[in-house]
Parts: sequence; structure tokens; C-alpha cells
Amino acid sequence: MSQWHQLGLSTSGGLSTPVLRLAKVCMGLAGLTAFYFGPWLPSSLSEATGWFRHRWSSGKRNPIRIEEPSGLLLIVVPCHSSERVETVSRTVGTLRSNARDVSKVKVILVVSGSGEEEETSNMLLKMDVSGFAEGSAVIAGPAGGRGPTQNAGFAKDRLQSDIVIFCHADTLLPKNYDREVRSALADEEVLMTAFSFGLDREDHSTLRFVVNSANKRSRWFWYPYGDQAIAFRSRVFKEMGGFREDYKMMEDFDLVRRIRSRALRSRRERIEILSSKVCSSAR
Repeated sequence: MSQWHQLGLSTSGGLSTPVLRLAKVCMGLAGLTAFYFGPWLPSSLSEATGWFRHRWSSGKRNPIRIEEPSGLLLIVVPCHSSERVETVSRTVGTLRSNARDVSKVKVILVVSGSGEEEETSNMLLKMDVSGFAEGSAVIAGPAGGRGPTQNAGFAKDRLQSDIVIFCHADTLLPKNYDREVRSALADEEVLMTAFSFGLDREDHSTLRFVVNSANKRSRWFWYPYGDQAIAFRSRVFKEMGGFREDYKMMEDFDLVRRIRSRALRSRRERIEILSSKVCSSAR
């Protein structure tokens, strides 16, 4: 092999085949990276400036503590009639057993679905939500996706609760979840909080990759998804206009994007990701 080929050059002055292949692989990886991370990157110069400012000062903040919210904590559980009754029952049971003060936790289970699953819907509508704060209920929700369902659960509360958590029907919250959320939102700079992500099984490298990438995405880019149990002060959720009801899916992505944009444009507000993990279904 000539000296030129050893350097990756052909005798005609162009790149040899191995170098071209390497260049194509690098371009492909760059394209995949842009596709994967692109939606999470700041969408304007002011957001990019805010992101770098927050990253630079993340370890230097002096939290501005306000009185820890001690009123009701509302948990809205959107539930489609295709969900297994046992799964929803387990979620509600965990909300009851893992709360530090269940007397201040109100649960509203919102059941939506098609007429084809009427029997399951009827069983879900009879779900036991006793043991929680007064006003806990199971209600029939509107059609149109998870966005309208979650908004309906929030509206049912009529702003009686200080804090609202949106918890998917197959997501289990950790021990003392109410105490952790109250503590995070006692800092007036925190617009939204969410738990770290976890699955009920991580026995495969693909599942471990999903968990690790979700947690890096949440911490580095402030992009938690709905299965991490996103939580707000009720007035902030109302200020942001709630979930978009014309979204059939990714309504959580849209709301977090709006919250994140507000936080990045400000000099103080931020999103806080808790270290405790939820346990979501890997199915």
C-alpha cells in the first residue's frame, strides 16, 4: 500500500474508500443525534442564553424558600378503558400507601374510552378511592385523548388544591412522594417538578438505555415527560392554560415545552427534577 493510501488519500488526490465510509458513518451519527436531541434544544437565542445561564449557575443557587404548601395536593389519574383494572387498582393503592399524609391528598380518577370497552369502563368507574382527602372521586372523562381527560380532572377540583400532580394510570409514585413534591415547590423559582424515570423491569440493555437517556434528557434539557408524574402549583398550571386539547398525543411534551420556554427566558424560574424514581410499566 502506498504512503498516500496509508494517509487515507488516493493517488488522484481524492479520499480513499475507507475514509469515505468513515465520513458517511460520522454524518449518519450526526444526523441521528440532531434528530434525537433536536426537539429538546433551545429554540431561540434567548432560550439558548437562558439554558447556558442556568447550567452555569445550577450549583450556586440560594433557593428562595416560601412557606411549604400545606393545603391539599391533587393527583389527577387519566385512565383509558383499555387499561387493566388490576393496573389502575395498584396505582391507586400505591398513592394511598406511599403518601406521607394521605389526609391531604385528593385523587381524581378520570375514565375515558370507547363503547367497545363498556364493561371495563364500568369497573373502573367503581374504583375505590376511599382513604384520601374529601372530594376524591372517579369521574367519566371526555373523549379526545389524554389532554382533555387531564384538564377535566383538574377542573373538577375547582382550584381547591395548592398543588396538582398528573400521574399516568400505570405509574407508581415513590415513598413520601407528597412530601418531596411539596418541598420542591416551596421554592418560588421552581415552575414545575417531576420525578426521575424508572421502569418495573430493567433486565435488558435496551430498557436500561431508555431509562438512562430519559433521565439525562430531563436533567440536562429540562424535558420530563408525563410518565414521570409532572407536578405544578395549581395557579401556575392554570396560568399556562393547561394541556392542549387538540393534541391526540404528546400533550405532555407540548406543556413541558411551554413551561421550559418560560423558565429559560426568565433569570430565575426553572424546572426541578427529583432524585426519587417513579416506576412505570415497560410494556
